[in-house]
Amino acid sequence: MTVGILHLVFQSPSQTGDFRQCLERTDENDAVLLLGGAVVGAKKASTVSQILKQSSATIYVLEEDLAARGIAPEALLDSITLVSFAEFVGLTETYSRILSW
Repeated sequence: MTVGILHLVFQSPSQTGDFRQCLERTDENDAVLLLGGAVVGAKKASTVSQILKQSSATIYVLEEDLAARGIAPEALLDSITLVSFAEFVGLTETYSRILSW
């Protein structure tokens, strides 16, 4: 297991401050998985793209949620890693703690 925290972010950055608060509390040992409405925050033109670029955490996006919102992978920041649902499950087994936002 990795010592860091896997942060699961569900809400769009325009709906709640959780997205920003989560990213402000992460470090290089952590990972952030964007799910549901939060996947829109991973777009190059999003309001939080600068915060994502500056984050030292590894940022993942669930590809099924991205596809459900009609967002092409090319629209995402280059630092984003797409994961399948099976890879999502693997991430939950990799990190020692999980926090939902």
